Amino acid sequence: DLFQYTVCCSYLEEVLNSVGSDYISY
Repeated sequence: DLFQYTVCCSYLEEVLNSVGSDYISY
């Protein structure tokens, strides 16, 4: 469970960073 939680957080962090970068680029 802890492993899945870490993977989830890492994935969400990358998604947020990607979205943030796209937003800033615009």
